[in-house]
Amino acid sequence: MTAAHESSARGSRPARRSLVKLPAAARPLLGIAPPVSRYDFDAVRTSAKAKFLIQGERDEICPLKEAREFYARAAEPKELVVIDGADHLFDGKAIEVGEAIEDLLGDWSG
Repeated sequence: MTAAHESSARGSRPARRSLVKLPAAARPLLGIAPPVSRYDFDAVRTSAKAKFLIQGERDEICPLKEAREFYARAAEPKELVVIDGADHLFDGKAIEVGEAIEDLLGDWSG
């Protein structure tokens, strides 16, 4: 996988399947290239829910620097995955994004 994790994530398919059985209040939040400097994400930043962010290393619309700053201020639990060489649309990186999502949700035990 060509993704750099701010914290490590590995998972299993059974764990991911059990995620959908969780009540909505216990499900994690997933952001893919979120425009954190363009909109108010304060409710997400301060949420007690797990926050999983996936960001392209070379995102020209939502820069990685802004995602890292948001991540640094976000409440735990949280995880940031940076997809190496990816732009905002993750052109040519769909497999890496899918693997990152599987890993993040597979590790989530709620």
